Amino acid sequence: MKLHANAQTCPRCRFLIASRVMSGEKPASVARDFQVSTKTIFKWVARFRAEGSIGLDSLDFIELSLAIEERFGLVLDEAEDLTAHFASFDSLSRFIAGRLGGA
Repeated sequence: MKLHANAQTCPRCRFLIASRVMSGEKPASVARDFQVSTKTIFKWVARFRAEGSIGLDSLDFIELSLAIEERFGLVLDEAEDLTAHFASFDSLSRFIAGRLGGA
């Protein structure tokens, strides 16, 4: 998922949008937070569900790793191969839940 000239969200934001809505937050609330329409929110959630992939490039992977560390207080080991955990929204959700003790 690359940015185009009119894109208002980066790939990391798109992942955060999808993850927040798919974890139960109201789309209107997420739309307000990201200053986009609810139509945009539904579009990104649908794409993540359909693709089953986060679609990250290496910089997105780094940014998302940092966001996970900040939001959830997790320390991700750089020596560990985390590729499989970042393959899809579902696998990443399970990985985070497991690290938080909720799996």
